[in-house]
Amino acid sequence: MATITPTDVFHQWTACAVAGDIAGWTSCTTEDLVYTHSNGLFETRDEVLAAFDAGRRYTAIETDGVDERVYEGAAIVTGIAHISAALASGDTVQLDVRFTTTLVTVAGNWRVAAWQSVPLPA
Repeated sequence: MATITPTDVFHQWTACAVAGDIAGWTSCTTEDLVYTHSNGLFETRDEVLAAFDAGRRYTAIETDGVDERVYEGAAIVTGIAHISAALASGDTVQLDVRFTTTLVTVAGNWRVAAWQSVPLPA
């Protein structure tokens, strides 16, 4: 049986976001997840889940140049993401960002603990 890597969990997490699989998305995260958007908006896991309930939808997340560094009990996954999203307001956004995602082990499984992104230069 293959070992599930932090990058595998990261990709599962983004795939769940696009599929609208909230239970799957939640199972990939820690309870104390912190999510910092490229515009500086900071949200907890509960706030992200509330935004999903209110209508936020990720319609595409494509990644490039993904790199993984693993440490004892923690991992950092970095790369570039091209994100399409529909906001609860009805607006749509297209984002090109550089991201850093921190994953930690919880009960022997990798979980996303933090996401932070910044816009790519124009």
